[in-house]
Amino acid sequence: MYFCAIMDLKGIIDLYKSDQRIQRITELIEDPTLPRLFLNGLRGSFPSMIASAVYRSNPKMHLFVLENKEDAAYFQNNLKNLLGKKDVLFFSDSFKKPGYLDEVNKSNVLLRAESISRIMSSVTTGELMVTYPEALFEKVVNTKTLAENTLHIKINEKLDVDFIVEVLVEYGFDHTDFVYEPGQFSVRGGIVDVYSFGNELPYRVELFDDEVESIRTFDPVTQLSEKKISQVTIVPNIQSHFKSGVKTSLLQLLPDNTSIWIKNTENLLAVLDKLYKKAENILAQLDNTKILSYESIFKDDFKNTIIDSKELMKDLNNFSLLEWGIKAYFDGQTMEFKSSPQPPFQKNFELLIGNLKENSKKDYANFIFTENPKQLVRFEQIFEDMEADVEYRCIQVGLHEGFIDHQLKLAFYTDHQIFDRFYRYKIKQSFAKKNALTIKLLNQLQKGDYVTHIDHGIGKFIGLQKLTVNGKQQETVRIEYKGGDMLFVGVHSLHKISKYVGQDGKKPKIYK
Repeated sequence: MYFCAIMDLKGIIDLYKSDQRIQRITELIEDPTLPRLFLNGLRGSFPSMIASAVYRSNPKMHLFVLENKEDAAYFQNNLKNLLGKKDVLFFSDSFKKPGYLDEVNKSNVLLRAESISRIMSSVTTGELMVTYPEALFEKVVNTKTLAENTLHIKINEKLDVDFIVEVLVEYGFDHTDFVYEPGQFSVRGGIVDVYSFGNELPYRVELFDDEVESIRTFDPVTQLSEKKISQVTIVPNIQSHFKSGVKTSLLQLLPDNTSIWIKNTENLLAVLDKLYKKAENILAQLDNTKILSYESIFKDDFKNTIIDSKELMKDLNNFSLLEWGIKAYFDGQTMEFKSSPQPPFQKNFELLIGNLKENSKKDYANFIFTENPKQLVRFEQIFEDMEADVEYRCIQVGLHEGFIDHQLKLAFYTDHQIFDRFYRYKIKQSFAKKNALTIKLLNQLQKGDYVTHIDHGIGKFIGLQKLTVNGKQQETVRIEYKGGDMLFVGVHSLHKISKYVGQDGKKPKIYK
């Protein structure tokens, strides 16, 4: 016999909210003396569970600093899964690879800008933000300057296309035929497409004469409209558009009552100092011809563009701090947690069954977390086939690492650790480069060029046509096909078109 009860995740969070440890943390972070608290003995994803319960008890601004980008991404995913509908911001570094300062990733810049915009506009409940040392290393534009350089557009307001173009060019946006990545805009008659650095999807603003008639977000790959909105906020590139004199550390933008959580503070400070020395060495080796490749971070005075550990420590003194990890860095109180990581089962279900039974004998409640409901059926089949007499509760939510809370007698296991599988985190991306190739291709096409449709073969590119499909506006491609002595024109979505190159680079004599 076995027993599985599907439990509401809210019940677990509420259980922790009523726990004396979480209530004590909630009291301390409101103390005006700005206490330092070390949470000792946390294993697996226990810190995420505690943070979720604390936020539910006190929904103000919380900043979480993990040791590296991967850990931060897993922590952000945990919070998002545990808190359900609550969005959790991911404050990324600007570069393609953390710690390598030579190649900016526009998708990462978008995540940074979106996070700052959310902090500025949050007037009700606080935000949750997760970050890591390489992201804190770069300063950001202060809120006053960002507000002064943000363009707001609303439905039914008067707006001149030439004015929009002038402002966007001043903001450093590139004028292209189609937008497919942040920092681009296009104008086609009374339609202005803009890919702001402050939003996941680009905006499509339609004008009737000089009045804003509609605003929509749209998919940059398919060009399909996604959602109607009443207003937009256009944010420039916060990494390269502003001079260093108006930049500051992220911590100086946070509300005064923010609580900052840090895993292994000593590591954070060491990484910042290492990055700072690396930046100094790069600057010393650069000459005037090479400085442009590093302009995004070394523009003007680089020391006013990045921070070191001393500057961060000065900012940290203005907030209540919670640490966890190997040891405490700050002098303060310590709160003990008795926990252990999920045991390594490595697909050994006899070992798993024995562990679950042992937990039940000690009055521990067993929980198995999985995102895939089919995995729950799989567990049921395995336990049934093995005639296992086990009791556990099912949580249809993903969790990075399991753990056992020995004080509340709760055992949280994850399906991917049980089956010894890799668990992938998800970070929001503004666009996929492989999909963006379709749009880049269209920028190069001329009428009469030969193209290949995935389903219909080779044809001649005639031009673009805007259609309304299921109430959504979509840019499509008109292609002329030849069948015998007849010519046919097809209208297709963008993502199935690729450029045709014949043998020796010559165009085909026959196409269909």
